[in-house]
Amino acid sequence: MNTKELCELANSYAHLKQSGLERKLKASITVCNPVGFGNSKLGIASTYRPIGKTCPTTCPWFDNGCYGQGGKCNMHQRRSQDCPKASTTAFVIGALVSAYHTQAPVRLHVTGDIYSNGKIDTVYVESLIQACNDLRQYCQVPLPTVLAYGYTAGVENELESVVASLHAVGIRIRYSNRLDANSTYVYPHSEIDELRKQTTTPLVPCLVQVGKRETCATCKVCWQASKACVVFDPHGIKAKSMRKRIVNKVA
Repeated sequence: MNTKELCELANSYAHLKQSGLERKLKASITVCNPVGFGNSKLGIASTYRPIGKTCPTTCPWFDNGCYGQGGKCNMHQRRSQDCPKASTTAFVIGALVSAYHTQAPVRLHVTGDIYSNGKIDTVYVESLIQACNDLRQYCQVPLPTVLAYGYTAGVENELESVVASLHAVGIRIRYSNRLDANSTYVYPHSEIDELRKQTTTPLVPCLVQVGKRETCATCKVCWQASKACVVFDPHGIKAKSMRKRIVNKVA
């Protein structure tokens, strides 16, 4: 089932509650990566890709504290597949449910990235762009300006055109592990003043983690504050060891 057909199906079930629409759309397809709507931190739809296969070799966290390799995230990423169609379909389902109920963007690949076996997955990127265009054309309710957001551990010089192309259709991608604009960094919030000495870029601690926002859906910094670097306190089942390792490295 393509994006146009999913849009038509979503409209036919527009009267259903969010969970009902989600079930109907998922039941209509055979190839789809996990897409969830229940994460209390996010408060929005989220998709998953397999860790390792879809991650760049430059990621410092693979097998080294990656939060996606533990807990429920690990369960979802193990069920996912390195398949552009499966990943894009998950995004489309998330976007449609969000369009009818929350008007929030989809969190792309909570696990994984936009790579395949060490190279940029151009088929996936092109599939996402086409899906965004089709959603704008065929979805029968208003869509938010930003359809999705996510992060990449890839390097800017090979991803600049990809990030720009996704931005043009409503997908915001931030660079991970950098202290620059439009980036994110993992660092203990208790030590953030030390981090500020290393950059002139405005640093914004994750507002959900510090209790200033209830969910990502109500925060919006990650897809709106393009001039800032969002700092995440280490999280996941290996957070304690990660926090200790980061602090010791700086010391």
